[in-house]
Amino acid sequence: MVVLLHKVKRITAQITKKILPKPVLQQIIVLEPQANIDTTKELTSLKDIVSSLDSEVDRIKDDAFIAKHTTLQFKRQLGTKIDGLETSLVRHFNDSQRNLASDIELLKSQVVEIFECLKEISDAKKEEGQSSKNIWLL
Repeated sequence: MVVLLHKVKRITAQITKKILPKPVLQQIIVLEPQANIDTTKELTSLKDIVSSLDSEVDRIKDDAFIAKHTTLQFKRQLGTKIDGLETSLVRHFNDSQRNLASDIELLKSQVVEIFECLKEISDAKKEEGQSSKNIWLL
């Protein structure tokens, strides 16, 4: 078996020498390292791209975390402001109701006072009218 492998190698070498001219063999030899260099460059380029994408993904994750955190802060602040406004609105509404009730009481007393004044004026006119009738009758 070893002899057979040795013969195959020798025959392959002879065929290669006869079929391919020497410059072509040199090109093939030169091309292999070039292919390795190109592959290495491509691999390095791909690693750079992957690294760039990784850092971009990390940046996007950080931005998403910050956006989520900021949104939660705004939500809490908005809730606090809404609660404060609601409390203030209820307080103002209650104050307005109390003021309205006291204003209504004041108006009631003024209407009673006006009614009493009108009654006094009416009574005075009635008395005046009766006294003038009495004068005419006399």
